[in-house]
Amino acid sequence: MTSIESHSFFSSSIPVCARDALFLPSNLKGVDKIVASTHSVDEVKSALNLGASSICLSHIYKTDCKFNLVPKGLNLINDVRKFYNGEIYALGGINSSNFKNCLNAGANKICIMSKAMKCKDESEFVKSFC
Repeated sequence: MTSIESHSFFSSSIPVCARDALFLPSNLKGVDKIVASTHSVDEVKSALNLGASSICLSHIYKTDCKFNLVPKGLNLINDVRKFYNGEIYALGGINSSNFKNCLNAGANKICIMSKAMKCKDESEFVKSFC
């Protein structure tokens, strides 16, 4: 079964004075996991200590969204996999030509943003990953 998860930008909606905590309702019906968006081994460890049930690692490859930042590369996935056996999502610059490298490095799933939002034919885009 295909799974689609959404990513929300909480930081833009949380007042600056409250960014040391994220308040969520206790009755999050239908929410089975909390995926933390992380960019380093230290951020992963912090997220896990705060109770994240899955990790999203970003940005793996060069991407237009973060053109001025150096990609983390597959080494980030490898480094996190050394101490974390849970679910890892890879994000950033992933396409139909390189996604298998992320999975081979230890990611369980991939996330695609820019390429998916810019594609002209959604069906063909999805098929390119099969």
